[in-house]
Order: sequence, then structure tokens, then C-alpha cells
Amino acid sequence: GSDTHYIWIRIPFTLTEDLSEQALGLVVPYVHFSERTWLNGYSVGQMGGFGENVYSSLFASYCYFLPQDLLKTDGENVIYMKVLSQGRASVGKGLFITEYDLAKRAASYLNFFHAKVYLFFDGILACAFAFLFILFLANKKDLTILNFSLLCASVAFFLLYFFASELPAYSSGFVNHFTFVKLFLCCTTYTSIFLVISFILAFLKYKLPVWLVALRHFFLCITVIITLAAPDFNSLMKLCIPMLVFYTLQFFAAEIMAIKALFNALKRRRSIIYHIGFLPILISMFFDIVIRDVLRDVSSPYFTLFGFLLTIAFFIVYISAKYNKIYLQNEQLNRDLKQEVKKQTVGLRVANNRLTQELDRAEKNLTMAAIVQQKFFVKPQMVLSGWDIAMDYYPLSKVSGDLYDFFISGNNLDGLAV
Repeated sequence: GSDTHYIWIRIPFTLTEDLSEQALGLVVPYVHFSERTWLNGYSVGQMGGFGENVYSSLFASYCYFLPQDLLKTDGENVIYMKVLSQGRASVGKGLFITEYDLAKRAASYLNFFHAKVYLFFDGILACAFAFLFILFLANKKDLTILNFSLLCASVAFFLLYFFASELPAYSSGFVNHFTFVKLFLCCTTYTSIFLVISFILAFLKYKLPVWLVALRHFFLCITVIITLAAPDFNSLMKLCIPMLVFYTLQFFAAEIMAIKALFNALKRRRSIIYHIGFLPILISMFFDIVIRDVLRDVSSPYFTLFGFLLTIAFFIVYISAKYNKIYLQNEQLNRDLKQEVKKQTVGLRVANNRLTQELDRAEKNLTMAAIVQQKFFVKPQMVLSGWDIAMDYYPLSKVSGDLYDFFISGNNLDGLAV
């Protein structure tokens, strides 16, 4: 059912001879949500809590200690588990009872694959985000890298939900389950789909109108606000369905544009690369649907996350190869430029030496010309009747184009030419 109610799971068992004289352990690979577990009417622990501050172990596996003094060796033992439904409850296959030490090791092994392994994936995503964002800062015009780096960050926050039991903020109750689901399951899902669409459009070089870009961001903000404002878990789950449909339709619209790009000579190559890169996600999603919806096995790891890591690896390699190619081209250009500069420098040095020699020669010629010109600038040696003559000469450079002469008869000045 979709409403909030409780279900009791009853597990009857009788002890085999080899287990009748020792403490046992009940291994629960996965249950969501479970509170207390009881053995023959006695509480043996809990995996979660109900009431106002609901919390759950989520994907973590758990081992219950079954004390020897509570076990019946000659009759039926009964385990009861109280489960809170809220329309999303599920119990994984493979509950079993064995010696306590073996049970603890088995639970630890299962817990690694069901919860802790996602911590490893989260670290990879965080490193991918840091690498790609630094790459974007080096080239702020490339929105493909920005969108893909933010997608890595968004999925990293989404993964927190899968190993929440390992986080002190969640396990201590500092952040309650309801708030945690809103932030790290619902909001990050919408944001991740939004960023996938943005990445597709940027990668295929589709430029949307400004008003449509603004509208997409507006709807993202509205869905986040509505999600955070949900009053209870049931309301939140009811809101999620239409919102996921809304974002899925957006994704299909972007995918149609990507398929159309296959028939565009300028975009075909990028469209092929995009589809190859996202193929691991599509294949792993198919496996998850078969395993969880057809085979009804909820305790298996999410293979889509493995597919997403392959997609990230593919595009990191692609982007790195692209920038490495640009780097090598720039290195070759730098080498060619250095050789050309060296060649031109030698040519300029030769030309400069030649010019210096010519300037020296021209300077000497001007000096000679100035000496020759000044030989023409003479004044009469005799005293002219009625005249006193003085001469001053300031050429703009060493020579000028000015000349003068006197016309004299005896001691008389007949004329002056300038």
C-alpha cells in the first residue's frame, strides 16, 4: 500500500543439532524500513526507528545477536520483525541464521557490497568533479566540461543516500531521514537529470534560446522548492512521480535531438561519441530493471552506478585526449614560432648591421657636404663703402639648401643674392 502502516514479518525456525548449543546470529542483507526485531518475545535489537524521527539502515546489512539462553532447543523459535511500509518498504532475499562469528563476517561482507562500496564510488566522482572543474577553469568557454563536472558532483551527493548508515550526521540523527531523502535522493535526482540534458546539448553544440535556458533553470528551482516543502513522506513520494515524468520527458526530447544529430554532417561524430559514452548506463539500467522489477531482487547492488562510472571514465578519457591534442598542437606551434623568431632575429641582426654601416657612411657624407657647403659661405675681404657685413649660419641638419653671394665693384656693393 501507499499509506503509512506497519507489517510484522514472522520467521519461524527450529535449531539443527550442530547449532543447538551456541549463540547464533541472524543476517539481514537488506530491509527498509525496520525497527525492532524480537526473538521468542524478547527484543534482540533494531535496524531503524519509527515515530517523529524515522531513520533506517537503508542499504546496510545487519547481524542480530541471538543469545543461547533465548533459543529453544526442543521446539519452534519465532523471530518477528516490525517493518514500516510508507509505500516504499522492501525486504531483501537471503535472510539466514548461523553461528554468530560466521554471521558477523557474512554481514560485514554483504554490508560492503550493499553500502560501503558506494563510498568508493563517491570518492571517484569527487575526484572526477575536481579534475573536470579545474579543466573548466582553464577554459571557461567550454560548457561541456562544466556541465559534466557538475553532473559528477550531483551524482556524488546522490550516492550519499546509499551509504547513509556510514555517515555520522545521519546515523546520529543530526539529519533526520525525511530531510535526508529530500536533499540527497529527490533533489539530486532532478538536478542530475537536468545536468545530463545540459551536457547533451552542450556536447552536441545545440544553443538554446536565452528564454528557454532561463525557463529550464526556473523549473529546476521550483521542483527543488516544492520537494523541500513537502510536509510528510507520503506527500513527497506522490510529488516525485509527476516530477520524474516531467524530467524524463525533457531527457527524451534531448535524446531525440541527439538522434537527429546523427543525420547532420557537422554533428554526426559528436553524436556517435555521446551515444557510445552513455551506452554503459543504458545497458546497466536494463539489468537493474530486470533484476529489481522482474526478478524482484531488491538486495542486489545498483548496476547503473557501475555503468555511470564507465561513462565518466569514457568522457574523462575523451576530454583528456582532446585537450592533450590541443596541448601538443600548441607545443608544435610554439616550437615553430621559436624557430621563426630565431630566423627573423638573425635576419634583423644582419639588416641592422647593414643599416648601421649605411648610416655611418651617410653621416660621413653629410659631414663632407657640410664642409663643402661652408666653403661657399664667404664674405668680402675688403671694406665696402657704406656697409658693415656679418654672417651667421644655423642649418636644420648638417647641410641646408641656402646659398648667398655678393656683387662688388671695387669697394662698392652692387648687389646681394640669397
